[in-house]
Amino acid sequence: MHYKYSTITIRELLELTISERINLSPSYQRGFIWSLPDQKALINTISKGYPLPNLFIRVLGNGQMEMVDGQQRSRTIIKHSKGDIKITSKDNIELCDKETFLEYVIQVAYMYEISDEQIREVYYFINKKGINLNDPERQKAYYSDTLFLKLAEELSNNQSLINLDLFSDKTVSRFNDRDFIQELLGYLFKYEEDKKNKINVGVEGIRDKKVYIEKELFSNDITEDEYKSLSNSFETIINILSRWNDIYPINKTRYKQKMTFIQYFAI
Repeated sequence: MHYKYSTITIRELLELTISERINLSPSYQRGFIWSLPDQKALINTISKGYPLPNLFIRVLGNGQMEMVDGQQRSRTIIKHSKGDIKITSKDNIELCDKETFLEYVIQVAYMYEISDEQIREVYYFINKKGINLNDPERQKAYYSDTLFLKLAEELSNNQSLINLDLFSDKTVSRFNDRDFIQELLGYLFKYEEDKKNKINVGVEGIRDKKVYIEKELFSNDITEDEYKSLSNSFETIINILSRWNDIYPINKTRYKQKMTFIQYFAI
């Protein structure tokens, strides 16, 4: 692994994204989480000509790159270039002209010959500052190649679950919906494990459920057979809840609350 420090203009950054030579959302990355005030503050900084923190870009083969740190800034810049961020007189931001904006220079640390494991570690340590990584964002960085994460992400797109309308946009943007699904999967996994061992401990008998899920399901991962079994069990339960939801919306009952829904799910 080695680094090379250089610069990039906004024009060049936009050209990289348009040509799809840079991936702003590699598997270990979180989603776009900046609020509108955060986005406007960045545009104000650029318009004033003030410097921004370094971008960290991983250089891959065939001219491809990954944005390791700088996704929020890059996506905000793209949105502004498309006119998707409305700046009004109330914002008290004096925008620079288009050409000045496009020629604005950002410092870049290019990263070469770095393994997937190393890049996840770099991403984690870089993001210990600023808006800290929450547990599901950290897990996405550390366990991006696990079957358990793949299953949780797949189930977060289950349309019947989405139709229950349990999660706000903010919750989804930081993967807290997936964190909730992981906990439900933890219940199912422990149930199957207890049944196989002919005991009845259940997740309720585990002191720290977060640690259990981290150790047993993420670190140890699950097998292909466990993947299929958990997926089938989860979808069967969600389909039953979906039929109940058609009678009366679950999100209008006390079962929308996390712990109450988990009890409902585990019945």
